[in-house]
Amino acid sequence: MSSKPLPLFLIATFCLLLTAYPQQKKSYHCKYCGTKASSVATLTSSSCQRHPQGAYKGKHVLYEGEEKPHYYCVFCGQKASTISSLTSSSCSRHPNGSYKGKHEPYIGNEKLKYTCKYCGQQASTISTLTSSSCSKHPQGAYKGKHIPAQ
Repeated sequence: MSSKPLPLFLIATFCLLLTAYPQQKKSYHCKYCGTKASSVATLTSSSCQRHPQGAYKGKHVLYEGEEKPHYYCVFCGQKASTISSLTSSSCSRHPNGSYKGKHEPYIGNEKLKYTCKYCGQQASTISTLTSSSCSKHPQGAYKGKHIPAQ
């Protein structure tokens, strides 16, 4: 069996596609402050200015969701265009108490309905879902707010 050379137009099309759609380098973000790094090892090797234990008292932690055009707080539904801008302010519905912790990004994608990961209650927005207490919260009945499942 002999192999035929690829027609010139196929080679030209392939080269054009490579230049028109260059491969994007993957970047990794800290879920607490939005710091961007080229590898997980680089990200998690340095201290985080917005770590829950206090400024620079803990390392960056990998945000495991996808890059998105905007991010929502998992506790209250606050919307921001970057993780950094989302996590820069305190959250009114933070589990540690009102304004006793920063916003944290929701890992899942936008949905028509968000479902509580503890009891199954549904709402059309994260904000609506997290506004009420959950009957099956792990801290006890009605001792915590609904949290959206991924």
